Amino acid sequence: QGDCTVLSKGNRAVVIDYGGSSDKRYNLISYLKENNIISIELLAFTHLHNDHTNGIFTLSENSYVENLLYPPFNADNESLGVIFDEMDGQEITGDRTITVLDDVLIDIYADAALAESAENENERCICYKVQFGSTSLLITGDLDGKGEMNLLEYDLDCTILKVGHHGSE
Repeated sequence: QGDCTVLSKGNRAVVIDYGGSSDKRYNLISYLKENNIISIELLAFTHLHNDHTNGIFTLSENSYVENLLYPPFNADNESLGVIFDEMDGQEITGDRTITVLDDVLIDIYADAALAESAENENERCICYKVQFGSTSLLITGDLDGKGEMNLLEYDLDCTILKVGHHGSE
């Protein structure tokens, strides 16, 4: 059980979510080394459940992370807060578009997730639409049905949908 998406270009990468049970979270470190990826330009999270975040501890010990984006922090997990501070992370406060890996656009859909009406952590998932060339990827984390309905206000036309809940629901 766990989730991780890696987008790479040359010796740099973007990682969206990085969590997993047992030692499977070390698979990313092996992948980065095998592909000569020496820098993670961006590490971003959809939400803060362990199966999406607990790899950050392994990653912080083994790789250089330039930028960290995370949803509003829930004080239930102090160790995440400590590492977010150590890595000089930035809390996501609303919708925006960023450019990574020189020419990859990421639309961050956060407004609906940050609304007071969001009732649980899955409903508060930050979604990312990654656009590179003529290909686009929509990452929804563990967004539930109500959250998916809120997402419909955006331009969701994409070539790849990464199914929520790691495809388990």
